[in-house]
Formats: sequence, structure tokens, C-alpha cells
Amino acid sequence: MRGLWILLTLTACTGRVCWFGICVEEPAPGSETSDTETCSDAPTWSGFTQPFLTTWCTPCHSSSLAVDSRLGAPESMNFDTWEGANTWASLILNAATGVDPLMPPAGGPTYEELQHLIDWVSCGAQGEPTLPSACESPQTYEGDVAIASTAEAETLCAGGDLHIEGDLVVAGDTEDALACVCSIQGSLRASLTTAEQLRLAELREVGAEVSIRSNPTLHDIMLPKLSSIGTDLRLVANPMLASVSVPELERVEGDLRISEDGVGGALTLEELHTVGGALQVLENPQLESLSTPRLKDVGTSWRVEDNAALLTLEHTDTLTEVGEDLSLTGNPLLGGWIGFTRIESIGGDITIASNPSFTEFDGFHVLTSLSGSFRLENLASLERIVGLHLLDDIGGSVVISGAPVLNRVEILNELTHLTGDLIFENTYAYRMSGFESLTSVGGHLVVHNQPRIEEFDALQNLEVINGDVLLSNLSSLEMLDLSISTLEGSLTVSDNAALRSIYALPNLQTVGALTLSGNPSLTQLRGLYNLTHVEGSLTFFDNARLPDLTGLGTLEQVDGNFSLVTNASLTRLKGLDSLVRIVQDLRIQDNPSLPLSQIEALLIRLGDDGVEGEILTD
Repeated sequence: MRGLWILLTLTACTGRVCWFGICVEEPAPGSETSDTETCSDAPTWSGFTQPFLTTWCTPCHSSSLAVDSRLGAPESMNFDTWEGANTWASLILNAATGVDPLMPPAGGPTYEELQHLIDWVSCGAQGEPTLPSACESPQTYEGDVAIASTAEAETLCAGGDLHIEGDLVVAGDTEDALACVCSIQGSLRASLTTAEQLRLAELREVGAEVSIRSNPTLHDIMLPKLSSIGTDLRLVANPMLASVSVPELERVEGDLRISEDGVGGALTLEELHTVGGALQVLENPQLESLSTPRLKDVGTSWRVEDNAALLTLEHTDTLTEVGEDLSLTGNPLLGGWIGFTRIESIGGDITIASNPSFTEFDGFHVLTSLSGSFRLENLASLERIVGLHLLDDIGGSVVISGAPVLNRVEILNELTHLTGDLIFENTYAYRMSGFESLTSVGGHLVVHNQPRIEEFDALQNLEVINGDVLLSNLSSLEMLDLSISTLEGSLTVSDNAALRSIYALPNLQTVGALTLSGNPSLTQLRGLYNLTHVEGSLTFFDNARLPDLTGLGTLEQVDGNFSLVTNASLTRLKGLDSLVRIVQDLRIQDNPSLPLSQIEALLIRLGDDGVEGEILTD
């Protein structure tokens, strides 16, 4: 094994370079010479040295770096090509080896790697000259180009590399013959009736759209160097397309639309970090996997919808911003997963719906701005939802509906204001966890068909509702205990089999309308004792055990109809002592236990002017 210090003779000099206190003559390329030992098994440039230098040296010593990014490395000292590494081979060796090596500053290479470096340098720092890269000086082709065959492509490329100022339309099999096309100022369109492959090996940039649509036999798309698209990328109606290779694509300035069987199999967009418009993956029955490991920003909407075979959706945790809606719907095989953990802002709605295999959702942990609504709907297997812990205001509604096995809800624990509706229906949750901080709802409150909810302790801070309240089909609810002080709309409490008491709505003075119906266990209304005005209709219907109306002692006026119908145990009209005016009809019918004397006493007390509409009694 050769020693750790090998000083080689520099055969030519072009000047002096000082670096971290070391000043040396700048050698000429190709000046390293080998020793007399056999070098047949020496490490090669491509096999060892280039990867080694890429790992440990070129973060500072690369010709592509600006001066302020080189951390003090001299501008002429670059190791990203064989010529540069060969020129400075002795200095690289001396700086990286020895008792107290200078480079890399933080250390890192293993003993074995350093021995390989010694071998490479002592054997002449051999390698292959860097070939001129394609597309360094392309010619300009003015106008549009339509290519239908390999022969036409070869004719186009006969003069060398090209920048096409217009559109390029590929209408036939060109094999690899379009390798001369470096950039397209206009659009790239493929309309292939028999070709199985679309390949442009050197294409870097497309100024307008890339549209690959309605290609019945297309199987592979290979655009290995394409980095940016000026407007849209559209893959539409390509039923045989199974492979899309765009490993260097970083930006799509417009929409990225994959739809109508646009691609199948697994689609990975390795380097894509920005979509300026919408990301739409829609109706692709053969797409099984979608991965966007670097995607951060989507300018408008993010939609993955109606993909019948989609099993995995990977790396959604890199996304930080969506300008409009985010929709994940209609993907029947997509299971529950953790996602969207870094997204901070969404300019529209979140909709996660009709994914019947979803079992769990855990996401949106750093979301601080939601301009639209949050909707979880028709998720037949969903058991648990966690997230949205930093939102204190939502610009739209919260809808959790159609999740019949959902039993754990851990969301929105900081939410204080909701601009739209709060709808919680058709789940298996035993409480509305996460809404403990909510104080106001700008729209409606609907809690419907919740068989396990026994109380509303999670809504104890809710004071203001600007819409209607519907509480229905809550088969385990025994007591209605809320602290609402302002209700602009109606209050409907219906079909709650175990409800015994309207126990506490003590701050409610006015309500748009009030309906209590189909509550067979209801016996008490004591929580309505401050209610003075019903601005709509007041209805008590089919409450089999309700004995009287005690609790309405401060009610003075009903602006709509007042109906007392089919309440089997109603024996008294006690509780209407303050009622003086009914603007529309009064209906008291089908209450078999209510004496006629009770009705007559009420009518006498109301007088001729107390009921402005019709009076309907048995």
C-alpha cells in the first residue's frame, strides 16, 4: 500500500494560487504522472474519483457555483470535471491526507476512501476528457414543425442542435431521431396513432404547453432533461401509457392535468417543486401510485379524484401551499394515511370524500389559514381523524358526514370562529371533540343521526349562531345543554328517542323559529325560561310524554304559527302565562289528554286580538 503522503512533480505552472494559507503554483491540465508501480487495478475517474469528489469537494469546488457560494474556495480551483481534478490532483491529495488533513474542513472520508484517492493520483489521475455537452449552441428554427416519421426527424436534425421558435407536433414514430431538439418556444404536442414511444433526449425547456392527448398505442414518454414547462402539462386519454420519465422536471407554470386514462401504473415526478396553476389527477382507472417528493407550491387547486386503481399517494408532506381548493375524492382503493403535514395555507376548500377504503386521516398539523370549507364526507371505513390543530378561524364550513364507523375525532381544538356551517352527521362518534374553543358559527349548526352522542359538552363555549340549528336523530342524547345566547335562525329538536330535558338554553331570548317534534321521552322545557320572542313558527308535535309547557313562562310573542299537535301526555297549557300575541294561526289538536277547559282558558286570556290568524282546535 502506498504511503499517505505522495508528492508528485508539477511539470508546468501558470501562476500561483493561495488557499487556506497554502500557496502553490497553478499547474497545467494533464500534468500528473504515474509512479512505476502497476496501475492496472487503480481506481477509475467514473468509478471512484468523480463520486468521491462530488460528495466531499464540489459543494465548494464546482464551476457552477457563484463566488459567494464557494466558502473561500478559489474560483479557478474546480473539481467537477476530470480536467479540473487532474490539474489539481496533487493539491487535493495533500489537503485530504496526512496526520492533520485540511480538507474537507469537517472531515468525513474513510481510511479506505483516502487509500483509493492515493492510488488514483499516484497512477496518473487518469480519466476521460469531458465531452462538450449537447445543446450548448443550438441553431434557431423559425416557425412551427410537424414530424410524422423518423426520416422527417433525421432531416430536421441534420444541421445539429435546434431551438424551435414555434410549436413542435410529433405525429409519428421518430425513435431517437429528435435528440437535436434542445428547446421549444411554443408548444409540444403528440398525436400518435401507432407509435409506442415519445422520446426527446435533449429537450430542456418548453415555452408553452406540453399536450400528449389521445394516443391509443403510446406506452412510454421519455423526456429525461426537461426541466420547465411554460404553461400546461396535459396527459389525457392515453390508455396504454404506463411509463412517464421526466426526472429533471422542476416547474410547470400552468396546470398539470392527468385525466381520462391519461397514464397508468406508477407516476413519480421526482424534482417537481412548483405548479403555477392547478394539479389535477382525474379519472385515471389504471393509475396505481402517484408520488411528488419535492412538490411545495400549487398555485390554484390540488385535485386527485376518481382514480379507480390508486393505491398510494406519496410525499404529500412536502406541500406547503395550495392557492385554491384541495380535493381528494372518489379513490376507492386509497387507504388511510398521514399526509399534508407541512401545508400552511389553502385558499379554498378541503374536501376528502368518497374514499371508501380510508380508515384513518392524520394531517394538516401546521395549517394556519383555510379560506374555504373543511369537508369529510362519505368515508365508509374512516375510524379516526386527527389534525387542523392550529386553525382558529375557517372561512367556510366544517362538514363531517357519512362516516358510520368514525369514533375518534381530534381536530380543530383551537377553532373559535366558523364563517359557514357546522355539520356533524352520520358518524359513530360519542362526542364532538375538538370544538371546545368554538364561540360562533356564521351559518347553520346541524347535528344529525349520531347514535352515540349523549351530551354537547364540547360545545359549551358556543354562544352565537347566525343560521339555523337542527338537532335530530340523536338516539342517546338525554339532555340538551347549550349556552347559546344569539340564534338568528330556527331551532329544531326532533326525533331524539332518549331526550328528556331541554335543560339549559338560559341565555336565549329570541329565536327565528322553534320546533320540538318526535321526542318520545321529553318531559321538561326548563332551559327556555328566558325566551321572549319567536320570530317564526312555534311547533310542538308528537312529543309523547310532554305534560305541559313549563319553561316558556317569559314567552310573549310568536310571529308565525303556534302549533300544539299530537302530544299524547299534554294535560296542561301551563307555561304560557306571558303569551299575548300570535301573528298567524293557533292550532291545538290531537292532544287526547288535554282538557278543553285548558284551551278555552288560553283563548280567553289572549282575547280577541291575541291571535291574528285562524284558531284551529278539536
